[in-house]
Amino acid sequence: MDLLWRKDVLLQHDTRVFRYRDDKRQGKSCTTLYARSNDLKSPSWLKISERRIASEWDAWFTEIADSQALSQGDSIRIILCPRDDFDGDHSAILKCLPFSSESFNTIAEGLELHRSLAVLVERGVPTISRIPCSPHKVVYTLRAQHNMEGDMALTITYFKGTTPNNATTTTAKTHAMLLGCSDKDTQFVCDKLSEARATAFSPFTLIKAFLELEMGRRFRAVDKTVSEALRAAEGEQGMSKSGSYPNSSVEAYTDTFMLKTALEAWKAQLVKLVRYSAKDFVGEGSVHADDVDPREYLEQLIYEYDIKIAHCERVLQVTSLTFQMQTTDLTRQDGREMRAIALLTMVFLPATFVATVMAVPTFDFRTITSIPQWSIYLVLFLPLTAVVLVVYFIWHRCLENRDRGLSQADMII
Repeated sequence: MDLLWRKDVLLQHDTRVFRYRDDKRQGKSCTTLYARSNDLKSPSWLKISERRIASEWDAWFTEIADSQALSQGDSIRIILCPRDDFDGDHSAILKCLPFSSESFNTIAEGLELHRSLAVLVERGVPTISRIPCSPHKVVYTLRAQHNMEGDMALTITYFKGTTPNNATTTTAKTHAMLLGCSDKDTQFVCDKLSEARATAFSPFTLIKAFLELEMGRRFRAVDKTVSEALRAAEGEQGMSKSGSYPNSSVEAYTDTFMLKTALEAWKAQLVKLVRYSAKDFVGEGSVHADDVDPREYLEQLIYEYDIKIAHCERVLQVTSLTFQMQTTDLTRQDGREMRAIALLTMVFLPATFVATVMAVPTFDFRTITSIPQWSIYLVLFLPLTAVVLVVYFIWHRCLENRDRGLSQADMII
């Protein structure tokens, strides 16, 4: 991660991470949001529009420059990029942008995007990073896990306003770009910023919206996976006829374990964000009186993640217990089958042994007695079979008594 601090701007090889759409190919429109703190009293203080081609992006940034030249005040510039249509690897979907490379260069310059966005999108690991570029410039980058459906990435470049004690007073600016938005996600973010009003100019408001989207997505995945795992555990208490574990139980266990691991990884990132919040969002006037304290909000969020992680752990224990019960049932079934084979062997083996002996020419009973051979055969193998069976049952009972005694001794200990 040291590379993230060496250069603030996007490098040429960073732009190659993304895949672009030509302006001639009609793609999805991006939603842009712009607002100034001086316009809060106006009903239309949050200006929302849609942009697609390069000329529209140039016009948007020109409008922003003209607006800021007229009056000062804190401002926000936000671009919400939809998920572009892509039929390839799901992990690369955030690399597909719905505009041309020319438009991206204009956006990167206008929003002063940091190269951490390209680095984290390429790596695809869940990350919440804070990069202090200067005393008054901080970059936040949030990247969800790439192998989960609906993954998103957010980059925020926040320019802190100077205090009135300084000789030169500057206004705070928040520039942000959110990748991988669905229509519902776009509407959710717009609604959150509209409701926030004064606190919309704090970077934590946009971070909070991203975390709520991510929490909802992950928790829905947990509820779905947990329900499937419990149904598999309840419906498949026994082993399949082939003697293998039911596929649905194995898949449910694997999915739950991977989901639990992903929750723990994202929780670790939230713990880092708690430290960042104490440094950046508390004590700067960025928290409105009616808004929740960032530390309290994040701690409550972590608590909710702990609950879901514990829920996944309980499901893993239930599924593991189901596997053990299935193994025990299979062992008992094998034991019964082996016992039946042993009984059949003891019934027929003495008769087979006697018949084999009587077939040997040395034991020709016809020269000794006039009794029919089948009578001699019955007289020999029936008592022998009875003796073998009695010995087997006595030996089996002794083994059962010994095992029962060992089990009772273990319970006492």
